[in-house]
Amino acid sequence: MNRNIISINGAFKPFLLSITQTLFLLIAMLFSASAFGQALDLQFEVKANYRDSEQSKFPTQFPFPPIALPEGQTNAFIETVEEGEHAEVSLISLAGKWRLAKSWQLRFK
Repeated sequence: MNRNIISINGAFKPFLLSITQTLFLLIAMLFSASAFGQALDLQFEVKANYRDSEQSKFPTQFPFPPIALPEGQTNAFIETVEEGEHAEVSLISLAGKWRLAKSWQLRFK
């Protein structure tokens, strides 16, 4: 099971984060820019997608050969893969730059 896919059925369910993602969030909150003056620059990014679809089925106009179609059918269809409400977190990213000294800099992502 992919931990990045979150299914929503009816009511909103909170996103489940892995241990690594939770640690990154805690580090970002604990080490704010004020603790390091102007030496620490953090960037946090989250991308999420939501879809609510109904079951649909449409015939195609492409001339599939009979061997490519299911047995007993004369036409192919485009249809909804999985109907319902679905949410997905596609990206969680923490990046930063920490200037340790005038000539030393640490970058991470």
